[in-house]
Amino acid sequence: MSYLQITDFKFGMDRRRERVAGVPGTLWLGKNVHITRGGDIERRLKFVPIYNVAGSFGAAVIHSQLYTFGSSALTMPIGVQYQRLQAPSGSPMTKLLDVKTFSGKFYAIAEYADGTVHHFYNGARVTDWDNVVAAGADFTTLADLLASKIENDPAVSASAFGNSITITALVPGTPFTIAASAANGGGTNDQTATVTHTQANVAPVEEVRASAAFTINGGTLAPGVNQVLSVTIDGVEVLGHAIDWSGSNESTAVRVAQQISAGFPTHGYSASVVGATITVQAAPGTGATPNGFDFIVTPAGNVSLTSAASMAGGVSAVAAVTQIETVTFGGTFEAADTFTVTINGTQYKATGGASGMGRTLYVDKNRVWSPVGSLWRYCMINNPLVWDPSNATANNDAGFINIATATEGNERLLVAARYQGLAAVFSEENITLYQLDQDPDNFAFSDTLEHTGTKAAKSVIRYGNNDVFYLDITGVRSLRARDASNAPFVSDIGNAIDTYVQALVAALSKQEVSDALAGIEPKDGRYWLMLGDTIVVLSFFPGAKISAWTIYEPTEFAGAPVQAFVRSQGQMVARAGDFLYFYGGLTGDVLPDDDEVVAEVDLPFVSGQTPATIKSLTGFDVALTNTWACEIAFDPNDDQRTINVGNLSKITLADQSRIPLPGETSMVAPKLVCSKGGKATISMMAIHYESEDAPG
Repeated sequence: MSYLQITDFKFGMDRRRERVAGVPGTLWLGKNVHITRGGDIERRLKFVPIYNVAGSFGAAVIHSQLYTFGSSALTMPIGVQYQRLQAPSGSPMTKLLDVKTFSGKFYAIAEYADGTVHHFYNGARVTDWDNVVAAGADFTTLADLLASKIENDPAVSASAFGNSITITALVPGTPFTIAASAANGGGTNDQTATVTHTQANVAPVEEVRASAAFTINGGTLAPGVNQVLSVTIDGVEVLGHAIDWSGSNESTAVRVAQQISAGFPTHGYSASVVGATITVQAAPGTGATPNGFDFIVTPAGNVSLTSAASMAGGVSAVAAVTQIETVTFGGTFEAADTFTVTINGTQYKATGGASGMGRTLYVDKNRVWSPVGSLWRYCMINNPLVWDPSNATANNDAGFINIATATEGNERLLVAARYQGLAAVFSEENITLYQLDQDPDNFAFSDTLEHTGTKAAKSVIRYGNNDVFYLDITGVRSLRARDASNAPFVSDIGNAIDTYVQALVAALSKQEVSDALAGIEPKDGRYWLMLGDTIVVLSFFPGAKISAWTIYEPTEFAGAPVQAFVRSQGQMVARAGDFLYFYGGLTGDVLPDDDEVVAEVDLPFVSGQTPATIKSLTGFDVALTNTWACEIAFDPNDDQRTINVGNLSKITLADQSRIPLPGETSMVAPKLVCSKGGKATISMMAIHYESEDAPG
């Protein structure tokens, strides 16, 4: 007797090939589970809501203390601190764009309902950015910022050029409404936002072929006498030759229709019949042109008929045309002016000043860095309050690097991350590497990685001491050095799950993709990437040669988008909706109750390296904890056809109490589901069978 043995699951989910071509040790699906350091499958812990922080935004940790942020006067529960970030206008805060720590204090960027963006250090507004904006912001930066916001609209795409935004419908023929406005906030009331209809939407119209019908009402059998003699359209004979009345009106109609259709290659007309009525249609592609053509049916003998007098009903096809609008900004540029573009009722708003404000942060070499357009700005060394190079503060060395002069293109920079001894600056299509130093004179361009980047700034995260993970259009990518010259390239850490991630991303809105969020779970160092309602998880333990992808579907969040992952005292904390959720609760070991976190494990089809050999199944062994409902798919053409193995709740390998397994097949794919509370693991399994090729 032979058996298929699966000793561990160290390779995790692998979607590089079809399920029928799976490899032992991989998973087709691992939901609400991860792979342990030994290669076992283990159900995840429960996300427990601990703190209600309604009214605030985001989350961060400093000195092991949890913080949230907002503009209102709020009191947080014991265990959470609150930092108030107020806009000068008093407008309410709508989003925490980014927060980092510098010299033991928070440096934060917040966005407000009036379209403004402000930087704060230790809760105080960094007013030096006002001078940076005055010197560097203009209608070009405004257009770029608003285009980046509109680009996340589900109905359109947007691109900026100079002081204009071109807004294009994503689906040709599907219109969108648009309006633009400008509100004065400065000293000169001449600001404008003008919409120009570049290309009007045209809805598609399907062709309707013109037609005419006639009905044979009577006649008697007399070949060569009683006939349908002729059918002409616009003077063109389409019948070809006379058709005798053949014993019934219906049979005669069939013969007439067949004769007309037989001449289609010559005259382009075709006919169909219902009962005794023949309908003649014009050629495809003629649309409305034949409307009004004379339609003459000539009978002979005593054949009687009724007929339309002309062709009618034709409609010409119309190709869909994409709606394109251009919004142009003008007047006197002032930081306090507000500009709004409204697409299908959704407002996208920004002030002139907001367009010159950095929206993400990077801390390195005793400075805070923040990108604006193609400029990567940095503060004065050891002084995050000074960003303006013209500020008279002694020893001020604040400034910027123009990434556009170091590499081809002028893309909007999104975010930066530390990579080995370098800084990696991301745009959507490029990653530029810089060698930084405390002395700006020693800043040096290192290299550029082209045709890779990210749309999701918060997906970029440092992994270990020498790597950076990020969400690229192709999936999860890793940036690392691999050859003797230490030249960077884009590796394939996510290759096994790329197709799965691409499908997840395709199902998300553009805003959800932009909001993709990464974190590193502290206890086992697992990488998490939040995509909509799914966390893609990497269990990576090189010493044990484990590199395994799985997914979590945290229903505990009740559909609320996750704003932040933070690490607090060795635990992972997720900010979702109004709550801070602790992974595993405050103790870090809280397991789910019954039906709370349903784990599902689907294996690929396995064949024992004999995929063409039919096997007589005899039994199933497994090493697991808890109770798992098990079924086994046996038909690679239909993986929904399964054998119900039952509920398994013990290690069958120990006492040879294997589960009987009937049937014949060449390959099998086990599926196990655990909905019972408590710890749940799977360590190994074996499928017993007999075959003609089996020894003995």
